[in-house]
Amino acid sequence: MGNYYTPHTDEEIKVMLKTIGVSSVEELFKDIKPAFRPKSFKIPDGKSELEVLSHFKKLASSNCAAITKFLGAGFYDHYIPSVVDALSGRSEFYTAYTPYQPECSQGTLQAIYEYQSAICGLTGMDIANASLYEGGTALYEAAMMATRITGKNKIVVDGGVNPIYRKILYSYTKNLSIEFVELSVSHGQSTRKEMFKCIDDKTAGVILQNPNFFGAIDDHTDIIEKTHSAGALAIESVYPISLGILKTPREMDADIVTGEGQSMGIPLSFGGPYLGFMAVKTQFARKMPGRIAGATTDKEGKKGFVLTLQVREQHIRREKATSNICSNEALCAMRAIIYLSSLGKEGLRELAELNRDKAEFAKDVLDKIRGVEVKRSSSTFNEFTVLLPKNADKVVDAMIKHGFLAGLPLGKYYKGMEKYLLVAVTEKKDKRRNRGFCCSAKEGAMMLIFEKSVKGRKGIKLPDRDVPKSKKLDGKYLRKEKATLPEASELDIVRHFTRLSQKNFSIDTNFYPLGSCTMKYNPKFTEDIAKLPGFAELHPLMPQLGSASSLVQGALEVVYNVEKLLAEITGMAEIVTEPLAGAHGELAGIMLIAAYHKSRGNKKKYVIVPDSSHGTNPASAAIAGYELVSIPTAGDGCMDMEAYKAKLTDETAVVMLTCPNTLGVFNTHIKEVTELAHKVDAFVYYDGANLNAILGKCRPGDIGFDVVHLNLHKTFATPHGGGGPGAGPVGVGKKLVDFLPVPKVVKNKDGSFALCENKPKSIGRIAPFYGNFGVILKAYAYIMLLGKDGLIKVGEHSVLNANYCLTRLKDAFDLPYDRICMHEFVLSASKLKNGVRALDVAKFLIDNGIHPPTIYFPLVVKEAMMIEPTETESKETLDRFVEIMLEAAKLAEENPDILKNAPVTMPVSRLDEVKAARELNCSHI
Repeated sequence: MGNYYTPHTDEEIKVMLKTIGVSSVEELFKDIKPAFRPKSFKIPDGKSELEVLSHFKKLASSNCAAITKFLGAGFYDHYIPSVVDALSGRSEFYTAYTPYQPECSQGTLQAIYEYQSAICGLTGMDIANASLYEGGTALYEAAMMATRITGKNKIVVDGGVNPIYRKILYSYTKNLSIEFVELSVSHGQSTRKEMFKCIDDKTAGVILQNPNFFGAIDDHTDIIEKTHSAGALAIESVYPISLGILKTPREMDADIVTGEGQSMGIPLSFGGPYLGFMAVKTQFARKMPGRIAGATTDKEGKKGFVLTLQVREQHIRREKATSNICSNEALCAMRAIIYLSSLGKEGLRELAELNRDKAEFAKDVLDKIRGVEVKRSSSTFNEFTVLLPKNADKVVDAMIKHGFLAGLPLGKYYKGMEKYLLVAVTEKKDKRRNRGFCCSAKEGAMMLIFEKSVKGRKGIKLPDRDVPKSKKLDGKYLRKEKATLPEASELDIVRHFTRLSQKNFSIDTNFYPLGSCTMKYNPKFTEDIAKLPGFAELHPLMPQLGSASSLVQGALEVVYNVEKLLAEITGMAEIVTEPLAGAHGELAGIMLIAAYHKSRGNKKKYVIVPDSSHGTNPASAAIAGYELVSIPTAGDGCMDMEAYKAKLTDETAVVMLTCPNTLGVFNTHIKEVTELAHKVDAFVYYDGANLNAILGKCRPGDIGFDVVHLNLHKTFATPHGGGGPGAGPVGVGKKLVDFLPVPKVVKNKDGSFALCENKPKSIGRIAPFYGNFGVILKAYAYIMLLGKDGLIKVGEHSVLNANYCLTRLKDAFDLPYDRICMHEFVLSASKLKNGVRALDVAKFLIDNGIHPPTIYFPLVVKEAMMIEPTETESKETLDRFVEIMLEAAKLAEENPDILKNAPVTMPVSRLDEVKAARELNCSHI
C-alpha cells in the first residue's frame, strides 16, 4: 500500500504502469539524471496522527495565550462569534480553489461580492477588491498605485502610520526610484504645518492613518484637500471597528483606503493568516491590484458572479500587470463578511462605542495611579498612550508576572518615547480585568445577505456595558450615517452561508485536476492543531516584549523547525517563512537578488524568463525594477538553449525557472542552465509551484538554484480557502543568507528560541511578523505525518497519476509535447471538431461533477488544457475523469451543442464575463 494519502494498491500500480508502458515508477523519473539526485534528504520517519497531535499539543502548552492582553498596535484581541468558525470552516468554502470557473464557484464568488460590499459600506468608498495579504502589503500596494496613477514618485508618510507597515513599505521599494518623506510626531500626531510644507507638485500620494498608531482620532479633510490641490492621491489606513462611529474616509474625500481586517473575526494566530483590505473611488478601480468579484448575468439572464477586470492581472499582462499578486485571502474575507453580518450596522456601532467606553474607563483608572500620566492631548478610540515613571519595557516585564500583557513599549519604534506605553482595550476586557490590570426562500435568485436584511435584527449579543458611557466625541470625528451592513439573525446567517457553500465545488466534494495548482486532499487533523488555543490566541508582538518571549517558545520552535525541514527538502542554506503567498515569496526572492547586486555595485538590469513561465514571474521581476527577457520554448518542451545562450549577458541579474515547467517537463539541461548563469554572476531562481513532482527525487539547491520560493498550500497540503490564505517561504544559498528578511527565529545555546533583527544587509520586513503561522502549522504537521518515505511517495504517485491520464487521453486530444511528463501535462483542444474549444470542454466537465483543468495556460499552447491529477486521487477517480474527457472528444464530433451549451446543472448557466468587465458592478452599496 502507499502512504497515508496515496491510495493505490500494489496491483493498481502494476496496471497503471502497464498502461503507460513502463516497468517501474522509477522509469518515470528518467529525466532526473543520477547527477541531479539528492545529496541529502534527512527527513525524520513519518508518525501517526496521534503522535503528531501530541507533539503539537506539547508545543502549544509551552505558549501562554490565556494571558490578559492590553496589547494591540494594529492587531487586536476581539471576541469572535462561534458562527464565524462554523460557517467559514465548511469544507465547500475551505477546500475550494480560486474561483476561475464561476459556474461551480458561485458560493465563494457571492460571498466575496458581499465582502466587497461590506468594505464599501464601512469605508464609504465605491469599489473594494477581494482582499490582499494583510494591512502592511495593502498599504504598499496603495502607494504603488498612487505612483502609477500620477506618474510621480514622492510619497509623504505621516509618522503616526503603524511603524510595522512603514518598515514593510520601505523594504519593498529599496530597488525602486521612490522618494519617501516621513513626518515626525509630537504628542501622538504630526503637525499640519509640517504636513502642508511637504505636499507639493512632486507628490504622488500622502499616507495617513485614522485612528493612528497611538489611537488618536483625526479629521483629515483639510490635509486631503491640500493633497488634491497638489495633484496627489490621499491614502487612508483605517481600523475597521472604529468605522462603526468615526467619519468615513470617503467623507474626508480619501482616494484609496486600506487596513488590516484581523479584527473582523480572525484570530491573532501569532501573526497570520490575516486580511488586508482595499477600497477606492470608482475612477481608480481598473488600477487596483488583486482580485475583484463582479456581478453579471448568465445566458438566461439570471444574476451571477465572476472574477472581473482580470486584464489588469499578472496571468494576462505579465510584466505590465498592476501587481504580481495572484490570489486573495478568500477564507479570511469569508470570516469577515460572516462577522460583519453577525454584528449588522447597529451592532458595529454598539461595538465601537463599547470599545471606546472601556478604553476611556481604563484611562480614568490609570490616571489615578501616582506617577502615571495618561496622554489626553487628543481624542482616541480604544487605544491610547501612557507616560510611566520608568522605562515602559520594565513595566511590561513586571506586569507579565501578574498575568497581564500591559501594552507595547513605544521606545522600540519611536526615539524619546522609552517611558511611553501603548495600551489597547477591547470589548473582551471587562471592568474587573481593567481594574486588575491597573492594580496588577429565494436562494435560487442568488439574493445577497444585504437583500435579506431586516431593520433591527441582530446576529450576536454584545457584552453589557459595565463601564460608564464616555464623553461623546466631537461631531467632526463622527460618521453621518451608520455603516451599510446586513442586519440578520444568527439563523439567517447560518442558512445563507450554508447555502452559498453548497453552490461550490471543492476538493472535499469534487475531483480538481487543476494544472499547476496541486489541489490535493487536505488532512483534517491539521485543522485541530491550528485551532489549539496555545497557537490561535497568541499575539504576534509577544516575542518582542522582553520576558514575554518565554511565553511563546512553542510557536517560535514551530517556525524554526519548519525552516530547517524546508531547507533540507530544497537543499538551500536557509529558509524564512515570512512571505504570505507564493507570489509574495517570489517577489521577496527577486528583492534579495536585487539587494545583493546593489551591495556589490553590479550593473544588472535584466531578468530571463521562459515564455512558458507563470505570469507572476515577469510581474515580480518588473515590480522589483528589472526588465524582462523572454526565451521561447524548444520542440522538447524545455527552454530553447540557443536562445538562452544568446540572451544571457553580464547585465543579467537572474534567470527564473519552474522545474518541472508548466508543460510538465523536467529540463534535462538544467545543470547547464545554472552553470552558464553563474559564469556571468547571475542567480538562478526556482519557482516552487511544481515542487510536488520531485520531492525526494531532486533538490533545487543540488542542481544550482540559488533562490527558491515554496507554495506550502500546494505541496504540503493546506486548504486553499477559495483563493487564500497560502504561504510562500523563500530559501537561499549561502551567498544570499545575509540578505534574508527579518525577523529571523534563532536557537540560543541554552536551547531557547528568540528573534534576531540585527542583520545589516537584510532587505528588511516584507510582512508584519513570521508568515501565515496557521498555514505553517498545518504544513509542519503534514511533513511530520508523512516523513521521508511518505514525501517521496507524494512525488512518485503524482507523476504516476499524470502519466496514466496522459497515456489514456493523448489519442483523443492534441498532445503538443509527446514525452513522459512529471506531475502534470498539457493537452490542446485545437483539433476538436465543429469549433469546440477548451472552454467548452471545461464547462462540460462541470456538468459531470469535475472541476475543469487549467485552461488557456501555458500561453505557448493554443487551446491549452493543463491537467494535474495529484497523488491523493484513486484509480477509480482517474478512470472516471478519463472517460468523461473521452466522451467530450466524441461529443465534439457528434453533438457539439451539448458542449457549447454547458453547464446546465449549476445554479447559473454560462456567465457573461465580458459584461462584468464592461458594466462594472462590484458592490451592492
